[in-house]
Amino acid sequence: MKTKDQPKRNIVEATPPTPPERSKLGHIINMGLGDLIAFFLIGIVGLNSHGETLAPANLLRVIWPVALSWYVISPFFGTYRRDLATQPKRMAARTALAWLVACVGALALRSIFETQKPPPVSFALVTFLTNLIALYIWRLPMAKHNQNKLVRVQEQQA
Repeated sequence: MKTKDQPKRNIVEATPPTPPERSKLGHIINMGLGDLIAFFLIGIVGLNSHGETLAPANLLRVIWPVALSWYVISPFFGTYRRDLATQPKRMAARTALAWLVACVGALALRSIFETQKPPPVSFALVTFLTNLIALYIWRLPMAKHNQNKLVRVQEQQA
């Protein structure tokens, strides 16, 4: 509750970076689901391009190292922070850095539990680029949309 004696706060500080109806947990769940959908789509494309069946077991075999590595590593890079949800450039940088580290983890898990040998460099590069693009395809427009929404709210408050 504001009183007349309180100093006026900056509008950016006063306005939540994501819609107020979405809780912090809701924000994290939405971000996590979006990431998982991106990984599933890349898994489907990968299996299809290699002529493998899209059976659920095959899809899970391909996706689990990627998802596990991403969900363990990416929070340490702040990829689920609410303030990034309105900053496309910072979202892009944090996502790329987090995915670089998580991709190494995913490839290591795949090597340990499936192939028992390091992946070819070409596979590692394709894995890195396709998953990064998939994350960007949904994360950057979402951040831009939230940024535009924040600007509209700030304009209405001014």
